[in-house]
This record gives sequence, C-alpha cells and structure tokens, in this order.
Amino acid sequence: AVTAVTQNYNTQVSAPAAPARAGYTFGGWYDGDNGTGNAITFPYTLTTDKTVYAKWTANTYTVTYDPGTGTVTPASQTKLFGSTYGKGTDGTTDEAMPTPTQAGYTFGGWYTGADGTGSLVTGTTAVSTASDHTLYAKWTIGQHTMTFDSEGGSAVTAVTQNYNTQVSAPAAPARTGYTFGGWYDGDNGTGNEVSFPYTLTADKTVYAK
Repeated sequence: AVTAVTQNYNTQVSAPAAPARAGYTFGGWYDGDNGTGNAITFPYTLTTDKTVYAKWTANTYTVTYDPGTGTVTPASQTKLFGSTYGKGTDGTTDEAMPTPTQAGYTFGGWYTGADGTGSLVTGTTAVSTASDHTLYAKWTIGQHTMTFDSEGGSAVTAVTQNYNTQVSAPAAPARTGYTFGGWYDGDNGTGNEVSFPYTLTADKTVYAK
C-alpha cells in the first residue's frame, strides 16, 4: 500500500517510496489503470483530485531441473512469474518442461522437494516462486521378470525383481529319465549357459537343458 497524499491546491507532490510486489518490478506511476496511459512525473503539481496507477512488469526466473541420478536436457529454463511452467519467457509461447531419462527407471514428474518430495509441478502449474529455484525428478524403479522354461521338467516359479538386482539360482527342476544340465538362453538348452546370480536388467526367459 502507498498512503494517499492530501495537499493544498497548486502545490507539488513528491514521489512516494516505490511500492513492492513479489515477483514483479515496479515501472512507475501512470494515469491509466494497470499502468496504461501516460507516465506521471514528480514532483507533480496538484490542481485537482488525482489517482495514479502502478505499472508492474513480471520478473523472469531461472528454473533448474535436478534429475538426481538421471540425465536431462535442457538442465534449466527461464520462466515468467505468474505464468505457467509450460510457457516461455513471454508467458504465451509453449515451452514444454524437459523429460529426464534413467535406465531402468520411470520418470514420475517434477517436484519441489528433493527425491520427489513436496508438491508436483506440471506445465499447467503457475510460477509462484519469486526467485530462481530448482525442481527435482521423481523416479520409480522398474521391475523385470525371469521366467524358467523347464522344457518338460517340473515347474519353476518365475521371479520378479527390481531393475539391476541379482536373481539367485532356483532349485533345479526334475524330469523322469533325464539329468538337468543347467539353464540356457536358447530353447531346448541351446545358446549360452546362464550363470547365477544373474543381474536382471530386462525381462528374461531361460531354458532347461
């Protein structure tokens, strides 16, 4: 708020202290609403009641994207205060937030807190932080399944685990009249033998020999 000034006719009003508004820069006093019309210069000679209006320009701030253990391009963007994160510095041109990547993980959005805590920020979220700030990626680790095809032997239960974790060797299957010769990556025990513990980075089927 700026206090009104009451003075005698034809005296000069000095410029008041500039008002402050979070996220905006004060651009002077004008005779039109919302900073339109003509700029008012001070000292101003008061010959009648007069209302003047502040002109405000929204500030731009740098938003840094922290992907944690992933990667992201671009690593930062400039956004206009009061606009949305899905717009450029002019507040109207579309500018999508970047999508980070990380092998074995699913991106779950940008958040105001580290490690995906705090509030979710999307392209439609208003830019309401009046300073440069950082957003943080939320990640969900992927899961993969190792399936055991016993090729006519007793069933072996599939194993589902987190990405990049190790699968232990299951109990060997049994088949009447046959000796189990290990697990292979080719049907009917062809291809390469699979050794355990096995690091699971994708769905995998192995076959009994």
